[in-house]
Amino acid sequence: MLIIKRPPINAAAGKRYYPCLSGLRAIAALTVLFTHIERIRQPLGMPGLIDLKFNEFLGGMAVTFFFVLSGFLITSLLLSEKAAMGTIRVGRFLTNRALRIWPLYYLVVASGYIVSFLFWDIPKNPFENGLILSMLLLPNVAFAFDLLPAILIHIWSIGTEEQFYLVWPFLLKHLEERKLVRLFLAIILFWLVARGIVHLLGDDYRWLNILLFRTRIDCMAVGGLAALLLFYQEGAVRQWTRLYQLVVHSATGWFVAAGFILLLLMSYRCHVSLYQLYSLAFAILIIRVVRRPVRWLESSILRYLGKISFGIYMLQQFVIFFLFRAWIENQPAALSGRLPGVGIFALSALLTIGLAALSYTFFESWFLKRKV
Repeated sequence: MLIIKRPPINAAAGKRYYPCLSGLRAIAALTVLFTHIERIRQPLGMPGLIDLKFNEFLGGMAVTFFFVLSGFLITSLLLSEKAAMGTIRVGRFLTNRALRIWPLYYLVVASGYIVSFLFWDIPKNPFENGLILSMLLLPNVAFAFDLLPAILIHIWSIGTEEQFYLVWPFLLKHLEERKLVRLFLAIILFWLVARGIVHLLGDDYRWLNILLFRTRIDCMAVGGLAALLLFYQEGAVRQWTRLYQLVVHSATGWFVAAGFILLLLMSYRCHVSLYQLYSLAFAILIIRVVRRPVRWLESSILRYLGKISFGIYMLQQFVIFFLFRAWIENQPAALSGRLPGVGIFALSALLTIGLAALSYTFFESWFLKRKV
């Protein structure tokens, strides 16, 4: 295994390259695709590959990983810029994030509503169909009130990401290391307590419980703590060094792997999602693969899929809709008989990857080249 003492930094831009994270991002994106396919197969009378309840959990777990990864990467980026430049250029950061997210996001929103108006009977009032909230980057709020069209059900997570981007650079610009640690821990504790209280209040506050679950800034805070640990582990604070050495110790890897398997079994049997514990496991995984890269996660295929993973995530519902609703639903016996479950996933994945590659090459890249 290749061992990197510390991720290299571009002092001018405050950028680092972290090995293996593109590979992990690709796996998470394909996991979300798999769960979305499984969710639609069984209602069409096609046998599913896994239990529907567990399938829903797997999709949520993959999105949890995306949140932790975002918290880690954005916090690392901002810490690096602050170290290199002495400050954080918030306007520059927000402009670059907008150029990365907004073009494809708004294209998907517009396309999703056009398809929904053509094929589904959704409310025409933009306040009742979630359009206004989606345009204001609040699709997670629309999701909590069950306003999003089916083809756009997955964009709720983009709202969470955008709200995270609006807050995080200001926090890192004005707070020092110790205050950031306390703040991140307070965010995690607040979400844990708030969800517990709302759950006890019953169904009358179900929308608030959904909103808290779909606005998981606590996952970003877990990723932020991982970034702080990696960034300061070579500093003068001995506690950081000790904690970092504990995280990258080989025994910790085996312990976390065993705990992760136990959590999966618990989630499968009891249908519970202890996503805070999964967030912690993902944060440890990120630090460990950055410290000791795994060669197969750095393969050219996974790195490319990681590069276009945003397109894979955003465009997959259109592929699923037209593949299942417009094709398989009209001839389920003929087509499902020829294509087993794995084959249907492979076909969906190939079509989604192809569409995402086209989007990245001919659409997203035009905006990415204009990042500050």
